[in-house]
Amino acid sequence: MNLIYTLNYFATRIYRNKIFNKTIKNQRIPPPSLVVWDCTRRCNLHCEHCGAAVSKPPKEIAFGEIKKIIDDVARMKVNNFFITGGEPLIREDIFEILNYIHHKGLKSGIATNGYFIDRQKAEKLKNAHTYSIQISIDGLKKIHNLIRGNNESYDKAVKAIGYLKGLKIPLITVASTISKKNLGDLTNIKNLLVKLKVNIWRICIIMPIGRAKDVKHLLLSPKELIFLLEFVKRNKTSIKIYFGENLPYLLDYEDKIRQEPFLCPVGITTFCIGTDGKIRGCPEQPPMTKFIEGDTRKQSIDEIWQKGFQKYRLNSLIKEDNKCSMCRSKNKCFGGCRVMRLSEIHCIYKLLGKLHS
Repeated sequence: MNLIYTLNYFATRIYRNKIFNKTIKNQRIPPPSLVVWDCTRRCNLHCEHCGAAVSKPPKEIAFGEIKKIIDDVARMKVNNFFITGGEPLIREDIFEILNYIHHKGLKSGIATNGYFIDRQKAEKLKNAHTYSIQISIDGLKKIHNLIRGNNESYDKAVKAIGYLKGLKIPLITVASTISKKNLGDLTNIKNLLVKLKVNIWRICIIMPIGRAKDVKHLLLSPKELIFLLEFVKRNKTSIKIYFGENLPYLLDYEDKIRQEPFLCPVGITTFCIGTDGKIRGCPEQPPMTKFIEGDTRKQSIDEIWQKGFQKYRLNSLIKEDNKCSMCRSKNKCFGGCRVMRLSEIHCIYKLLGKLHS
C-alpha cells in the first residue's frame, strides 16, 4: 500500500467514524463540502448509457426557487455547488444561476456534453466565475458520435474544451463512461486528453438506470474490467485519473490506481437536489421513494441534512445484507454502490470474477 494512499485512507476513516459517532449521539453533522443540483432532465443528445433518460421531463425548479436553495446552502457554509443534468446549458437562466452562486460565495461547477459551448458561451461561463467544468468524451469521433447519437457531438465537445482552456477555466475534467463499445478506444482517448491538457480524466462504467437499463449487454465482463483497471494503473502518471464512484472499492487494485480511497460520500460530504426540489444522495440515484431524504419545498435543507441520510452514516448496507456482513472487505467497501445494487452488480468480487471472501 503506497504511503499517500495509506495516509488518505486513515484520514477518510477517521472522518467517517466522526460522522458515525455524531449520528449515534444525535449531534450536529458538519456541513457537506459539495452540493449537486440536477437542474434538468432535458437533453439535446440521446446517449445510449444515459441514466437520466425519462419519457417526459419533470417540471423544473424555477429561478426564484433555486435562488432560495442557494441561499440556504450558502448559510450552511458549503464550499462547492455543482450543476448537472440532463444538459444544464439548455436552461435559459443557467448563466444567471452561475452568477448567483458566485455572488453567494460558493465555487460553481457544471457538467455538460459541450455541444452548446461556442466562444461566446465559454466567455459567459468564465464571466460567471465558473470554477469547474466537466465535458463528456466517450471515444474518438466515430465511437463518441455513435454512443451519443449525434454526428456533431465529438467536434463540439473538443472545440468546447479548447475555448475553455483558452480562457483559463481553473478546472476542466473530461468524463468517459466505459463499455464494451469504447473499451478499445481508451488509449486514443488518453492521447487526446493529454494533447488537450485537461486537468482530470474521470472514468466510470455504465450504471443500470434510465436508458442504460436497456444496454446491459454493453456492461464490462470481469476480464474487460480488469483490462480497464490495468490500463488506469499503467497510465495514471501521464494524466490525472479519477476512477468511478460506482466502484468505490477495487480490492488489490485499490491503492495501485487511487491516491485516496473512494468511499461513497452520500450523507457524509455530499447530497443531490433533484429537478423537483427533492433531496437524494447523488445524481445517479433515480428519484425513487427509497432514495428521497426530504423536500426543499417543505423543509429547510439544513434540517434534511441533519435528520436524513441515517442509513448512509450508520453503514446499514453491511448490516442488512448477510453476504456483505460476512465479507472481510466490508469495512472498506461498505456494501458497494446502492445504484449498482438495483441490478445486483454492486459486489466487486462478482464484477472482477473473484470468489467472495
